[in-house]
Amino acid sequence: MKDTELYAHLLGLTSPWHVGHVVLDVKAQRVSVYAEHRRHTNFSGPECGLACPLHDHDEERSWRHLDSCQFETHLHARIPRARLHAPGHAPNARRPSRVTRRRRAARPRHNFVTNEKETIWVTDVTCFWTRAGWLFLAVMLDLYSRRVVGWATSSTNDRFLALDALRDALTRRRPLVGLIQHSDRGSPYASADYRAELDRFGIVASMSRKGDCWDNAVAESFFSTLKTELGADRVYESRDEATMIIGEHIDEFYNTTRRHSHLGYLSPIEYELRSQVAAAAA
Repeated sequence: MKDTELYAHLLGLTSPWHVGHVVLDVKAQRVSVYAEHRRHTNFSGPECGLACPLHDHDEERSWRHLDSCQFETHLHARIPRARLHAPGHAPNARRPSRVTRRRRAARPRHNFVTNEKETIWVTDVTCFWTRAGWLFLAVMLDLYSRRVVGWATSSTNDRFLALDALRDALTRRRPLVGLIQHSDRGSPYASADYRAELDRFGIVASMSRKGDCWDNAVAESFFSTLKTELGADRVYESRDEATMIIGEHIDEFYNTTRRHSHLGYLSPIEYELRSQVAAAAA
């Protein structure tokens, strides 16, 4: 018996001539069902056995299976565990890979607390818009009191700006050898001139890993506070005006007057003075 006659007999057709049209229609329906099934699962092959019987040599079982799948209103594909809804996660969020989970577990916890002054500094750069162009601000903060110990501004974000902020901090403070400076992996902090300046004063450079900016998170928080208090949408007439306003805010308000929740709602300078008095009394 020829294949067309067999298919005509299985499909209940009176003439084998109609088999070609039926086969084309069924193949199109099979592709649609298979695509719909693949949309509900991320496995390499469907789990309901749709593809396997169609490759079997038992034509009757194959067509019956295809017929049952064609008129199935819902495909019951198993949803992967990675996409099951969990509290705090999106319903279709993918679960992190095993390698990613291991790396997160092995990642060191960032410690932004120190009990001694001039032991850990953190530095970063931000920008302000003026009518004359961008103005870049580099700061150096002491993690002990969150005090801005050095800052500098420039029209360009380069190693000279970072060096000016570092030298301003070294002029105001005299840190001991072994001070740690946290920064990102920006080219100014990785430049040979900047690293040579750190080595000259015995400062240890601490850079975050690629794609991990948490080492200078305190500086980012300071920039957010600074821009909010100065006006996030404020446009300065010139770079000199912006430098003057920013400098006054840092030296005459933030360090001396502004209360910080991390310091028990004391200003950075007041926190340092009280700590010195408590240490002397002890």
